[in-house]
Amino acid sequence: AVDAFDWRVIWYRGVAFTAQGQYDSAASAFDTCFDEVPGELAPRLALAIVSELKKSSDDAVHFYRSVSRVDAGYATALFGQARLLAAQGKTNEAVAALAMVPQTSSLYVDAQKALAKTLIGSGGNAGNGAKQAAADDLNKAAQTIEALVLTGVEKLTMVQELFTAALSFVTAKQGTLRLLDKEVPEMEVRTRLEAAYRDLARLSHDEEERIRLVDLANQVRPRTAF
Repeated sequence: AVDAFDWRVIWYRGVAFTAQGQYDSAASAFDTCFDEVPGELAPRLALAIVSELKKSSDDAVHFYRSVSRVDAGYATALFGQARLLAAQGKTNEAVAALAMVPQTSSLYVDAQKALAKTLIGSGGNAGNGAKQAAADDLNKAAQTIEALVLTGVEKLTMVQELFTAALSFVTAKQGTLRLLDKEVPEMEVRTRLEAAYRDLARLSHDEEERIRLVDLANQVRPRTAF
């Protein structure tokens, strides 16, 4: 009431509208903030988040990019655009965004894991029609996981996701699969996936989950003909 044009009041109004799910009103408030302080990145990031919540993916990507291009230290912007680009099937652009998270960032490992998952999601899509691209994506995912030196359940889960996608690839007869630059036949893919399921089962503290994982291991194990 004292100063209707104080951008801080408008900012908090935008935050409140966001919390209430009134995204159009929130976007209007943050847009006003952006006009008042155009050099600040926070209003752009707020506009990106609200645009994503509104399902306006193109606008969200635009604002996320405008933030990360100025300061790649805003990991939220990089994760945001990668998430949306991956959903649009733009794997290379999504991976490029995640690759911008610097090694000095506390979120670097999370970014690399997200990068691997993005590649796995693309490479495991048996209907994508791009055989070599899918194989390359799975190979890059394997290299990324290997470089992270993960351990325990986290490592096994990533390996399981990788070989689940690899099995989809090889059973769809899309072409030759290479992981860590080594050709991997279907028999080996099944063996590695079975092992991952059984190792996860051994580490699980939930009996039903152990049974589920063992059942999955039995489903994918290679069959031996006599």
